[in-house]
Parts: sequence; C-alpha cells; structure tokens
Amino acid sequence: MAKIADGLKGIDLCGPGCTWVGSRTDTQATWDECTDGSWLLGLCYALAVDAALIVSAARACAALALPTLTEPRASRTQLGIDKIDSWTGRLTSSRVKQAIAVALGAARLGLFPPKIDADLLERYADTIRATIPWSAVAARFAEDRQGNLTPVA
Repeated sequence: MAKIADGLKGIDLCGPGCTWVGSRTDTQATWDECTDGSWLLGLCYALAVDAALIVSAARACAALALPTLTEPRASRTQLGIDKIDSWTGRLTSSRVKQAIAVALGAARLGLFPPKIDADLLERYADTIRATIPWSAVAARFAEDRQGNLTPVA
C-alpha cells in the first residue's frame, strides 16, 4: 500500500503535515489521529471536499476560538464570522479560502514571528472531524491497483 504522503505531494500539501503523515498508509486513521486542524482544513480544501462542509467547519473553528481572543483580534474574528454568515448561494474557492483564513487567523498567537496556538488547533481538529464526515474526505481519494493514493479530480 502506498504512503499517504506520496499522494499528497501532488496536491501541494506537504511540509510539516507530510512530515507528520510520514509512512502512514491508512487514510482514515490519519484523519482520525491528526491533531492539527489547519492541516485538516488544508487537506479538505486541496481534495475539493464539499465547499459548504469546509466553510461550516472553518466557521465553527473561528467561533470556538472567539471566547479566548482579546481585542482587536476578537473583533476581527467576529467580523469574519459575520461575513461567512452573510454568504448565500454558491461558495466559490475564494470564499472557502476566506473562511479558512478567518479560522487560522483566530488561532494565530503573533505575527512576528508567526506562531499558532497548537492547543487551539487540536480543538479545531476535533471540531472539523465533527463537522466534516470521514466519508466526505474518503470520497476524494482514489486508490489504484498498486495501492497508490491520488486525489479524485
């Protein structure tokens, strides 16, 4: 069976996430065990999981972070949540990216150097898994006869 990281290289989702994925071959176990919500959101975006699910998960993550934030980040995050809530109709790729940016911006501890709240990202991971079912992610992977994983176009 192929390593998940090999399949992810083709969708530009490597770096720290692929280091963590390492030689794993079980995609569902990888999804279930990942503690980095930013990586899970990135994976869902890269695999083109249903946009409404991604936006819903990103919004839920931002709302989860909101009570922990101080000004002006709390206001910026609330504005982002309000913007997400105002969207109607088709969710474009740009809007999905904006929703992810709101969630990840809320998890940022500082800009210079940029740091991310790892504890919050772990809570994000749980929230994402509660919002996006594994079946929606699994449907975006294909495995050929040699066991190579590739994203479904």
